[in-house]
Amino acid sequence: MDSFPGRPSNGDRILRLFTNINPTEPRVWITSETFDALAARYAGTPGLPAPKRPGPMRRALMAAAQAMGLGRLARPPYDAWMLRLHHFLKEHEEFQRTTPRSRWEFPPQSTWLVFTDMVSHAVLRGQFALEQTFLISKNSLVTPDKAPVRILERLAGGPLTVA
Repeated sequence: MDSFPGRPSNGDRILRLFTNINPTEPRVWITSETFDALAARYAGTPGLPAPKRPGPMRRALMAAAQAMGLGRLARPPYDAWMLRLHHFLKEHEEFQRTTPRSRWEFPPQSTWLVFTDMVSHAVLRGQFALEQTFLISKNSLVTPDKAPVRILERLAGGPLTVA
């Protein structure tokens, strides 16, 4: 799952467009389960505590830090948890050994689009890809209940982002 340490999304979706510009070789990815399945399985397990709602002081600090452009201090619990999940999945031996996987080959000159905050993914092979990231406002989603932020808020019992 993508999470950007220097640029918290505050629950907005991460939509990424990729193009394989290698003239002869494919870009090879693997994907596994979607965010909802992984969050249900691993949230609250050792090494990945369940997300917690921020108290009033933390919310005020996050809002002030966000207004001043101080990314790390403004990182809401949602972004902090997504970053922990990102690292957890890379290092979790059982996940790496047993999770179902799909392999994708993107031939030269192909383009693909993916919500990378929803799909566990890794590049296995390939070089020379162009990438563009778009942050899609959580307030503009057609199915907001399927967004990772809403899934985590249901687990935590309340808001995990700055208003």
